[in-house]
Amino acid sequence: MSLSIAENPAVQAPHKHLKPTQRSALVAVDYFRHQKPDGKGSILIGRHRFKASTLEALVHAGLLKRTREGLAPTMAGKLAVAKLKGETL
Repeated sequence: MSLSIAENPAVQAPHKHLKPTQRSALVAVDYFRHQKPDGKGSILIGRHRFKASTLEALVHAGLLKRTREGLAPTMAGKLAVAKLKGETL
């Protein structure tokens, strides 16, 4: 079951509903386009290393989607990143 963007609490208040590691991962996926698995259950995004379970939680929340190239933010994810960065839409 997927939530609409207006009903997704992670989009409405990402500082409140996402853990700090999830917030960092979401912003890193938005900024860095290339992700590389490191072979130890982690994924390297830019200079940052995240557990696969952290990124799976963001996919499950509807903030990231799997593409052929790796992970990319959904529209809901882009809105959450904008709120995390303090940008107005």
